[in-house]
Amino acid sequence: MNILDSVCTFHNGRAYKQHELLSAGKYRVLRVGNFFTNDSWYYSDLELEEDKTASDGELLYAWSASFGPRFWKGEKVIYHYHIWKIDSFQEVCKEFLFYFLEKDAASIKNEVQGGTMAHITKADMERRNITYPTICEQSKIARLLFLLDHRIATQNKIIEKYESLIKGIGNKLFSFKMRFKTNDGNDFPSWKTKSFENIGKTFSGLSGKAKEDFGIGKPYIQYKQVFDFPQIQIQNCGLVNVLDSENQNNVKYGDILFTVSSETPDEIGMSSVLLDEVDEMYLNSFCFGYRLSSFEVLNPLYASYFFRDSSFRNKVVKIAQGSTRYNISKSEFIKLKISLPCIEEQARIASFLSAVDEKIKEEKEILALYLIQKNHLLRQMVI
Repeated sequence: MNILDSVCTFHNGRAYKQHELLSAGKYRVLRVGNFFTNDSWYYSDLELEEDKTASDGELLYAWSASFGPRFWKGEKVIYHYHIWKIDSFQEVCKEFLFYFLEKDAASIKNEVQGGTMAHITKADMERRNITYPTICEQSKIARLLFLLDHRIATQNKIIEKYESLIKGIGNKLFSFKMRFKTNDGNDFPSWKTKSFENIGKTFSGLSGKAKEDFGIGKPYIQYKQVFDFPQIQIQNCGLVNVLDSENQNNVKYGDILFTVSSETPDEIGMSSVLLDEVDEMYLNSFCFGYRLSSFEVLNPLYASYFFRDSSFRNKVVKIAQGSTRYNISKSEFIKLKISLPCIEEQARIASFLSAVDEKIKEEKEILALYLIQKNHLLRQMVI
């Protein structure tokens, strides 16, 4: 076993004064955020020592707030002091060290302190232990991990494309009323506008008297289950003690459930639909239900996709009130309207979107297998 300082060299980045960071210049200044989502760059005309620059393929390490190794891909840059450059490799190959550091970063996150700007010092990093096989074995391990990373990245892109497809279709379909009107301003002939109060009714979740019990009681849908999409997963239900005298509302097949109270606007009015036949089931007190008068007007699965679309979510957030906590009034919700195609068309749309969702689920299962394989291989690397 050796320490990292004996097999490679860590170089500090440079701290820049504000006047040294330009809107245009000879070199880009690489900051930690540029590794992730920040595509905004500072520039500099400074000519610095070689150990303060990074060229294509060099190994870097972000050590503050976001931990972990990164290979720099691109033209020559000068890098910020929240990044180290690693070179002068001895007895370890660069690619193997990258994956060793990637695995080790998870351990560091559990060790460091510093709140929102947690960090580790260069001296601490250099003293961390490392063990490794022969260079030949290192290369084989790194190659396998590289191929898995490539497959994982490809799989994520596949999932993103399917998710974009659902979002794109939803945006066009569910804003249909706003996009297509007849010359006299009425709805497009094949679509009809319905008020929620005319096609169903709301009901409340559990009252404050009902208390959760551990291991006994009657099944009830918990707050976070209403985030399930596109339908409630009843296997995750909790148990609640409901007295016969309390006369609570049961949840039934086809009910659409909403969060009625939340600390954040992102969680208010989230919805899902129950598509399982249940004998007796109750609903969390921070939620309410909407029960259709007839399935011949609104398809429950179609409704689930409609209620999660951004155009409807924006309407729900607008009617939420409160200063420290957001709340939705059922009486305000029931006033909202929905523009619908015929019930047969709703079923076709819901079936197609559901099929894409199933495909996303399958692709995520494949992704999970790749991640398991990678984690298994990383565990073989002794730290």
